[in-house]
Amino acid sequence: MVMERTNAKVSTMSRLSATVGLFCCGLLWMSPVRGAIINPGQSAPTDGLATFSGTVIHTETDPFNSGTFLGSLTSTVYQQSNGNLVFVYQFSNANIQGADGITAFTVAGYNYLSANADDQTVGGDVSPNEVSRNPASGGGVNDTINFLFPAAAPVLPGQTSDLLVVDTNATNWYEGSASLIGSLPANVQAPAPVPEPATMAVLATGLIGLLYRPGRKTSQA
Repeated sequence: MVMERTNAKVSTMSRLSATVGLFCCGLLWMSPVRGAIINPGQSAPTDGLATFSGTVIHTETDPFNSGTFLGSLTSTVYQQSNGNLVFVYQFSNANIQGADGITAFTVAGYNYLSANADDQTVGGDVSPNEVSRNPASGGGVNDTINFLFPAAAPVLPGQTSDLLVVDTNATNWYEGSASLIGSLPANVQAPAPVPEPATMAVLATGLIGLLYRPGRKTSQA
């Protein structure tokens, strides 16, 4: 009977560990920041009302060329008063006759993070109508945030996108990658967030609790 009670306590503790870990993970995903909360596999309409503030800690402008369109991407990283980072992207399609319109902007590296995304119409010509988040394929760690433009209203040659805003709970960034989509994709470097150790620890706690299920033993009469 003592063995049974001991095993029951261990099993209960493992379930509690899993519950606490996943609950805390949920709190991280539901951080009350601006824009649409985008979890892996979800999408949401944009409304052009994204707001953000903070101190600029990095900005860069990088060229891209798919062979069917070319232009430049400007990326800016803002640090908010709480230390969290906001990533703001804006791209221009060069005014070249016969070039493709751009129907999507996708940026990689948003794994294990709370990420809220929307657009801001100030300073742009064309607004996306949807933002989505694709989970990494094959168990990888490279979720992508995707800003989608209507096929009938892409970013045409000579036009510039709205500000594309992703508000995160990351406090560090690295040089990642993005893609712009027409009939062919164009790849370009772009800053992306680094997952926080605390986020990773919470996820690990929940997973360990789920995986650890001690076998049931019975005492001898």
